[in-house]
Amino acid sequence: AMIHASYTSDTREMQTGSFMRSSYRSARDTSPAPSRRHVGPLTYNLLDLRVTLRSMLWLYEKESAVRISEAATKVGLGATAIRFYEKRGVVPRPERSENGYRDYADEDVAILRFVRRARGLEIPLDDIREIVELRTKGQAPCNVVRAAMHTGASAIDSRIEELQALRTELTHLLALADDIADDWPGGDCVCHIIEGESPQPRPKASS
Repeated sequence: AMIHASYTSDTREMQTGSFMRSSYRSARDTSPAPSRRHVGPLTYNLLDLRVTLRSMLWLYEKESAVRISEAATKVGLGATAIRFYEKRGVVPRPERSENGYRDYADEDVAILRFVRRARGLEIPLDDIREIVELRTKGQAPCNVVRAAMHTGASAIDSRIEELQALRTELTHLLALADDIADDWPGGDCVCHIIEGESPQPRPKASS
C-alpha cells in the first residue's frame, strides 16, 4: 500500500509538472513576439515597417522632384551654373529619371540655395564643397564656415585699403587732367595723363 501510494504521488507530480510545462509552452507560443506590431488586419515586424516607411519616403521624394529648369528658378541660379557646380563637385549630382533627366529633390534644392547664398558672400568654392560634404555626412560644418568667413573678412579689409590707395591716385590724376591741354601725345606715348608725362598745360580761357 505504501509503495502504491508513493507511486501514485510521484505520478501526480509528474503529471502536474508536465501540465505546467505544457501550459508554459502554450502561453509562450501563443503570446505575440516583442518585435512584432499589429496594424489593422495586417501584421508587420519592425523591419518590414522600416522598409515600408523608406519606400513611402522614396516615392514622396520621386513625386516632389523637379527638373533642372525648375530647380534653377527656385534658387535663383542658371541651369549652366548648376551643371558647373555639379561638374566641380561642389554639390552632389542628383538622381536621374528613367528618361535620363535630372531629378532634384527638396534636399538638392536646399543645397543649391545655400551655394548661391555662399557665393554671394564670396566664399571660395573649395570651402563651399567642404561645407556641403560635411553637411551631407551629418556633421556640423560650423568650424569651416567660421574660418571661411574670417578669411573673407580679412581679404575685404585688404581690398578696401587697396581701393582707397587707388582712389587717391585717380583723384590726383583727375586734378592733373583738368589742367592738361587736349593734345595728341607725341612719341610712343598713348596717353600722357595716365602715363605720367608732363604735357603742356591747358590754356586758360580769355575773359
